[in-house]
Parts: sequence; structure tokens; C-alpha cells
Amino acid sequence: MTVQDLIADARAMIARSESVDAWSRSAALLARQALERSVCGAIESRYGKIDRPSFSSQLIVLRSVVPDHVAKEVAWTWSALSAATHAHGYELPATGGELRRWIDTVDRLATEIGGGVVSR
Repeated sequence: MTVQDLIADARAMIARSESVDAWSRSAALLARQALERSVCGAIESRYGKIDRPSFSSQLIVLRSVVPDHVAKEVAWTWSALSAATHAHGYELPATGGELRRWIDTVDRLATEIGGGVVSR
């Protein structure tokens, strides 16, 4: 599955229903997965095959691959999407508008960092 396939599926889930919490978490998970694959692809294109480091480690390495402001936006977006994938009894789920903005950001960042198809 390509990064663009994941992004398209996330958008399709949001279009189904903005009121169902499960759909919003699923859409956030797909968007986060697309972002993770993009980061992995960017790092592998620069340094070669990597053997499943933590994503926190990949975010640190990403700073040597892309401009600092892009790496910071990737980290912030990943954090927001990660929070949106978890159900918290004391927080509301992400809204459709928030998810759309995050997915648009993932789409833009995937293009900026050169993500593509990454097999895992």
C-alpha cells in the first residue's frame, strides 16, 4: 500500500461519518501510518535500509534529511495523530475538521520529504 493509498483511505473514512468516534480514530491511524512510511522512506533513501528503530529515533534522524521546520512539523503532526488514535474518557475525539487538516498536512509532508512505497 502506498502513502497516497493510506491518505485516500483516511479521507474516505472521514467522509463516511464525522460523528462516529471509531471512524475518526481509524482515519487518524491511517494518516499516522502514511506519515511513518514517508519518514521511513526518506531516511532509507538517504541512509539505506533501516531495521525497525523506534519512531522517536526516526524523528531524530529525520532532522539530518529534511529542513528543521519540516522535521518539527512532522513530529507535531505525528504526536497529534497519535493522541487522536487513543480513546480517552475525559477528552473528545478529534473532529472531522481537525482530521482533514492533519491529513492534508500528512499529504503535503509526504511530498516534501519524498515518501513513497515502503515495505515493512
